[in-house]
Amino acid sequence: MMINPVTPWTATVQADLSDSAPIFEIDLKAYKLKIHDAGDSIWLVAIWPTDVSIAFRLAFGMNSRFEKVTISKAPDEILITASTRLAYYRTILFFPESPQATFRYTTTLRTKLPLLIPFWPRDIVPLTKDGSTENTAGKIHAKQVGSRSGQLYFSMTKPKAGSVFLFSESYSHVTLLPGNGSIPPGNSRRRMARARIPVSRQC
Repeated sequence: MMINPVTPWTATVQADLSDSAPIFEIDLKAYKLKIHDAGDSIWLVAIWPTDVSIAFRLAFGMNSRFEKVTISKAPDEILITASTRLAYYRTILFFPESPQATFRYTTTLRTKLPLLIPFWPRDIVPLTKDGSTENTAGKIHAKQVGSRSGQLYFSMTKPKAGSVFLFSESYSHVTLLPGNGSIPPGNSRRRMARARIPVSRQC
């Protein structure tokens, strides 16, 4: 059986999430969202009605573990504050009015000392119920990379779930979609981070 190679940082995500209990859960239409503190990363796991899930990295500790994570909830948004040895983090998870399940997240990082950050790991990881990340597969419908923004539109095919659209420009907008990748009418591509379920993502 063919196994897709993955980076060491991606390979450990499944186990890290399995070993950490959710610190916050919320329903978003037919979908469930769970927030995990997995040590060096804070993840949002979006779970489809079919029980398939994708993890979105809200914050990366850069080789440091998060020492304190607090969550406060307002009617249409969630505020996550956290810190490590290196930095302070503030993430706003916002739920705009939409006929689809949509969320947007923006993370602000304030370092405690001058840092050179030459690398950042993948921040979207498909998950399996009992298997491994390297056994997952998908299809990229469109992608774009530029100096200030990027777009990615893909569908998960193994396990089969739905589609994700990501627009990234200093923040993330995510829309989660059921099915094989058709973007419904009126799908907005905003400059702020948001996620929508059936699946689309903007960063």
